[in-house]
Amino acid sequence: MNTRALASQNKIIAALFLKLATEPFSDLTIAEISAAAGVSRKTFYRHFSNKTAVLNCYLKQTVFAYFQQVKKDHCVTYKEVLISFFTFWNNEYDRMQLLKRNQLLMYTLNLQREYIVSALPKGDLAWHQDFSTELVIDLFSIGGLWNVYFYHLDKEIPLEPQFLATEIVNKLKTFTQYLE
Repeated sequence: MNTRALASQNKIIAALFLKLATEPFSDLTIAEISAAAGVSRKTFYRHFSNKTAVLNCYLKQTVFAYFQQVKKDHCVTYKEVLISFFTFWNNEYDRMQLLKRNQLLMYTLNLQREYIVSALPKGDLAWHQDFSTELVIDLFSIGGLWNVYFYHLDKEIPLEPQFLATEIVNKLKTFTQYLE
């Protein structure tokens, strides 16, 4: 995709979230989103079939950006991945709050789980050696991390990535003694 097309796409995504700050997702129209983005409806439809497709694009972009961040952070340990996860999603806090306000968090979780699971076999983290035997534990991890993140969103408790990662790793170490 050329830079101009990508810029239009990103303007439309930003406009969707701008509009979500004042209007429910269900009430938003393509015309309103296009106007807020400063693009024509024709340009909107060149990139997206509907407003849900805009949301899907944002979610796919953020999952990709998250994996890029993990790579950039040179995460080797699970704790480092946890810190990267909570730090990254902490930066998306305002947008996630808007999705929460619009009852779109479950949709977000389902779509992101799909994107993450499809990306994991290509990941180069140390413990991703045989994806065919890791799917269940990866799904368990994804669900657990999102549960912690959504809890903090719901309670509007500030995320402290280092603390949360340490707490999770320590509890997992404690729980392993009961696995048998």
